[in-house]
Amino acid sequence: MVQHKLPSTIQEALQVQGKFIGMNKITKNNYKKFYVRGKNIQVLGAVFIHDQDRGIYRCATLPEVEKHIGMNIPFGKDDQQYDDKRWTSKLKEMMKEITQTFVDVEASWIEEDNRKEESKGSFLDEKKDAGEKKTINEENAEATKRLEDIGLVKG
Repeated sequence: MVQHKLPSTIQEALQVQGKFIGMNKITKNNYKKFYVRGKNIQVLGAVFIHDQDRGIYRCATLPEVEKHIGMNIPFGKDDQQYDDKRWTSKLKEMMKEITQTFVDVEASWIEEDNRKEESKGSFLDEKKDAGEKKTINEENAEATKRLEDIGLVKG
């Protein structure tokens, strides 16, 4: 997930949120939609406010949005407005991207764990690698000792 510097005021947070959700003005007719879209992206991990009193990160509350009815959000040439259909499509796209990120990260963890496990080798191979052959009694004693060490068997 991308880290960003959080805005320092509610107005700045609403401007960032508006660009993110594709709404360039807060009106009496759309402030609830503005709020709900903010909650949509909050669920996906995009937040613009650090609420220090509650110890959480969040998007604007309904009263915060309502207080800013009439606010214009300056859009640049790369900013896009989203009607409801495009917004739903954008949400699905963001969910797919976030999900794929989780899948890729988890796969890299598994690969890393497998590499670590392969590099460890079997503790029964230690003596063999040194050119000595262990007896079955030696292998059993060593395995029991290791299981005792990690608490799986009581000695």
